[in-house]
Amino acid sequence: MTNSLLGVDAGDPQVAEDAHAPILESEALQRPSDVPEKFWDAERGELRADALVKSYVELERKLGGFAENAPPANPEDYQISVGSELVASDLEVNKRLHAAGFSQEQAQVVYDLAAERLPPMIAEVASMFEAETQLGH
Repeated sequence: MTNSLLGVDAGDPQVAEDAHAPILESEALQRPSDVPEKFWDAERGELRADALVKSYVELERKLGGFAENAPPANPEDYQISVGSELVASDLEVNKRLHAAGFSQEQAQVVYDLAAERLPPMIAEVASMFEAETQLGH
């Protein structure tokens, strides 16, 4: 009887013998193109499950903390504390931070930097304006 899909006669003694023949080195399985080399055992012609599992566990460990660094559900949910009279939490800024995926901690850093850097710049601009005013320009 011939298997029509494979074109092989399953009753042929040569077919049965070939099925149990050892795989020659030249016939060894080649690494599939979608399997990275570090996950392929070329000697055995098979996946290196240990390397694959190790890599997966490491990836989970790195991404596991992602939820903690996710942005809040809404821009209004940022809890910003500002230590400057010149800087305050701003909903429009928070909307942009939220759209960019900033976490609570990242958004706080933006406000902290603004509170640190803006007052000296504002004082300098005010000083220059006052000097120009006194000179009559």
